[in-house]
Amino acid sequence: MENRRDIVRSFFPGTARSYDFVVRCFTLGLDVWWKRGLCRRVVRAERILDLACGTGIVTQGLARRFPQAEFVGVDVTADYLEIYRERIAARGVRASAILGDAEEAPLDGVFDAVVSSYLPKYVDPDRLLAHVAPHVNPGGVLVVHDFTLPPCRLVRTMWNAYTRAMNLIGRRFFPEWKAVFDGGLTRLIRQTDWFETWPAALDRHGFHDVQRTYLTLGCSGLVWATRRAEAGSKE
Repeated sequence: MENRRDIVRSFFPGTARSYDFVVRCFTLGLDVWWKRGLCRRVVRAERILDLACGTGIVTQGLARRFPQAEFVGVDVTADYLEIYRERIAARGVRASAILGDAEEAPLDGVFDAVVSSYLPKYVDPDRLLAHVAPHVNPGGVLVVHDFTLPPCRLVRTMWNAYTRAMNLIGRRFFPEWKAVFDGGLTRLIRQTDWFETWPAALDRHGFHDVQRTYLTLGCSGLVWATRRAEAGSKE
């Protein structure tokens, strides 16, 4: 897991300005739909925590649904938070940003929803939930999304071919993303078991009604759950 933290620090510094274009392009536009699916799992919320908030795509999407909500974005990469602050300021979103690791960043008060996109493969779910769960209101929801390795052999064969092609193209046209397109992200997706481990971890940390679903033939997935009513929280 410590090695995965090093991967994060090698992947993302210096890539914030091109992130939105790259992620949309190399997911063939599916990133937009995946994140909309994440946002739909939040039914009501007045205060929302966006972990690994990046450039603010998820915060912006949720702000459209909950224009009066307060947001807190956490990210480990300073240049991404710069874009995040620009984005939320331009749209009048009531939000603040914290530079820090999602497993350790200081949090105040409680949240009605905690969301994160592309974070699960980088973190230990027990460590993150031990830190975050006490800040989730009873009845609040936690929703996470990330890439998954397609379980169907035929789809996985196509996925292998596609990722090889994208790695070649990415290295050539987006040199700032070299660490990602050198196969680092592909290897990480192959190695991670986040889609299997997160449901049990959520149950251990005071959540119930844990659900998960594959998206786009198993190329990504969503896991979500509700904080138990009897669970304690930090008011």
